[in-house]
Amino acid sequence: SRFAKAFSALEKVPFVRAHWTMNADYVRNGNQQVDSGMRLLRLIVEEVMDALVDEMEGDEEGREQAVRWKRDLRKGLNDIWRGYREHFSGAFGKEGSFVMDLQGEMIPAIGVEEDVIRKGRIPRAAYIKPVVKREALSESWDIWEKAFTNLFGVLAETVDQPIPFPSTMTAEKDDLRTYFFPMPFATDDFLPSVSVSDDLYILGSSKVFSESLYEAALKAKGEREDTGFRVEVDAGQLWDFCRVWIDFYEESRAVAEGIEEDELNRDGRLLPEPGEDLDVPPEEGAEPDFDPDDLGLQDAVPFGGLFAAPDPELLRGWLDRLRILRGIRFHRRLEEGVPRATLRIRIER
Repeated sequence: SRFAKAFSALEKVPFVRAHWTMNADYVRNGNQQVDSGMRLLRLIVEEVMDALVDEMEGDEEGREQAVRWKRDLRKGLNDIWRGYREHFSGAFGKEGSFVMDLQGEMIPAIGVEEDVIRKGRIPRAAYIKPVVKREALSESWDIWEKAFTNLFGVLAETVDQPIPFPSTMTAEKDDLRTYFFPMPFATDDFLPSVSVSDDLYILGSSKVFSESLYEAALKAKGEREDTGFRVEVDAGQLWDFCRVWIDFYEESRAVAEGIEEDELNRDGRLLPEPGEDLDVPPEEGAEPDFDPDDLGLQDAVPFGGLFAAPDPELLRGWLDRLRILRGIRFHRRLEEGVPRATLRIRIER
């Protein structure tokens, strides 16, 4: 596989990486499934629009509008399928790869604490294909952009307010051009986008991650490993990721308990216990006049203990036990025409 060794040039081993090569029959069957899906979608749209036209009987203006919507929707769907069938599907080679790591920077969303934004981590993922015909990607997008613009026009007419199809923005790095839609809270490390070069097509959740994969592929260009379908999982990265969020959970829990204690100690004293008279303070050393167990609270919530917030130390203990699992590798290939499969699980005590 062309990608099998390329990502060894990354600074850190990915959490998950998968590589495969599709045969011609698989590609043909995939295109047939997409075709069937589009035919079904067109049929559903036409049935819905026919029903709408029938409901408009007696309203000539509404009927003409429904007929026009049906025509525009059918044309839009046909153009989307045409762009895929005639251009997009022929732009790639037969190999593919999926890569995920857990090193993405936290999204700076409203309400997220600064410490979480600074130390928190989120997953980053990318789907990669080799490009064999870059101009086909441009041709398919030209068709799709016009189709989606018309479909958004139909949607705007139904709600009687303008809904423009959003324009894409671009960023370039060497031969790699990244296309994305502007969105709130986006950063270079959280930016769903498509990155295209003369050799690679990367559909990813992070611009930075896509660029690092592109650079790694360039460094390892020409190197090859054993072929077939391979999946590798670095479990150590998952345990480190979980440890970070357990620490945040512990800190948040401590803050919440502090707030609760402050509320209980409001006005300089604890709030009254159940059964305590607000006007007559209890005598020193006096026992309550009732047993809380007599209220039957334990019987009212028989499984309440199962849903209690877990203790952070307990979670860390579980995590330490899981750390013996360090990695998994699965490899399926053909050896002299015979299918073989290997599963390796790496454990370190």
